Amino acid sequence: MMMLTAALAFTACSDDDNFSAGEQEKAGTQSAYFNTPTYMNAVEVEPGSEAFQVEVSRWNTANAASVGIVKVDGDDVFDFPSTVDFAAGEATATITVTAPRADAGVNYSLVLGIADADRSIYGQGFREVAFDFSIMMWESIDTGYFIDGCIGTFWGVDPTIPMAVEIEKTTTAAGDRFRFESPFAYESTGVDEAGLGYIGYPYNSNADGLTCDGQSHMIVIDITSKGALWNTTDLGNDWNGYGMFTISPLAYGVYDAGQGNIVFPAGSLGVEMANYNPGDPEPTATDTYLFLSAEAFLNAMEGE
Repeated sequence: MMMLTAALAFTACSDDDNFSAGEQEKAGTQSAYFNTPTYMNAVEVEPGSEAFQVEVSRWNTANAASVGIVKVDGDDVFDFPSTVDFAAGEATATITVTAPRADAGVNYSLVLGIADADRSIYGQGFREVAFDFSIMMWESIDTGYFIDGCIGTFWGVDPTIPMAVEIEKTTTAAGDRFRFESPFAYESTGVDEAGLGYIGYPYNSNADGLTCDGQSHMIVIDITSKGALWNTTDLGNDWNGYGMFTISPLAYGVYDAGQGNIVFPAGSLGVEMANYNPGDPEPTATDTYLFLSAEAFLNAMEGE
């Protein structure tokens, strides 16, 4: 140990060392950076919402300042401000990037940078950041049938009635995505032309205390490598002032492309009301089904 210490000491004092300081930050530099989780970021937006926000941060927060934003590379479909403004003491601000010339279903790329005069040499974060941008293209696939194992069992009515829903599909970076309007938001107007399911929810009735708002509430289901993921959804109906019903995922469901259905087994979804059990969804007691076509629904009924 003593010999090693001596050798280290001797090396440190060698005349062969040529130490020079690295490049220094310029006085007044904002030391700005993009506050994103990764350099490459996937951004997927709905049609009609062709915009996304990017967070910019800085180390030098003493004074109000404007930080320059530049395009490093990318497609000519994007607009963004050339500067982002910070108030004195403010460390983080956002810019909005829009894509008014982008078409749905096409992938676009954009690389943004902090202007040289404002970027940090040594600070954390990204001086440049890249985006893989797309506007989702939804296609109508069929009239499907939804059998609810959530509201019916929670409210104590028949949980096996089918409701006709118009299903749309898109493909995201993670996989297929399905959506349909919540039938619970509407009073029933009878059955569909095929005579297979109700249009709207037949138990919505002011006399029974179950009311609906008649507004669009989209139920979205993502198909992932782990299974079918129900996205937390406000359903558009309320029972006696206990607040809107919400269905949340507690576990993954099962997507069977061959059979054309998605099944959420009992206990995989939870239901709550805003003024009754918020944040504490009650697990469902029966299965929930989405049949992606009339054929899939009829095949399932015949197989019972």
